[in-house]
Amino acid sequence: MEYDNQICDMNVLPIKTKNLVADEEVYEHYLKSKDEADIRSLLERYRESLTLFLFGLVNNLEDAEDIMMETFALVALGKTPFLGISSFKTWLFGIARNKAKMFIRKYGKEVETASQRKDDINVTCLEDGILSQERNRVIYEALNSLRPDYANVLYLYYIENMKHESIAKILGKTKKQTYDILYEGRNALKHVLEGMDYEF
Repeated sequence: MEYDNQICDMNVLPIKTKNLVADEEVYEHYLKSKDEADIRSLLERYRESLTLFLFGLVNNLEDAEDIMMETFALVALGKTPFLGISSFKTWLFGIARNKAKMFIRKYGKEVETASQRKDDINVTCLEDGILSQERNRVIYEALNSLRPDYANVLYLYYIENMKHESIAKILGKTKKQTYDILYEGRNALKHVLEGMDYEF
């Protein structure tokens, strides 16, 4: 997916890319056959994006990676049944969010400055994947300046290309709450991006 060096209209959902084989089919095949290639395929598809999402919740890259792996362990063991009510991605991110909430309750949330967070991201290969597109990199950098509730919703919307309904399910919010946070968050994001001299 290619983007210009400018953010497209903030009211338009970015184009969604399709996986060659639907995630739900891969996971269903895994549950039946226990073929490790299936779970590795899903891990490969979501490792970076899930880690980046979790990093926004727990503020520590190592903890985010650990929670991502714990999430995939639960998925591999079939401990949390996938009922097909939502997409596989929505279900996976919801499990990860719940794991992050349990982690925060148990250990607390590290407080880091935006520059510390940026340094952590720069030393990983995450930039080569999810943040390799200029548009995503600039948005992610701007999200570090926003309130966590805005940043989480906007990350899922702009970088993960999720719809309102999926975001609401992942974050445990109503659709109305999600729309409200997205509206307020967009305005805050617009202000930050203007301060960075980034046109949109």
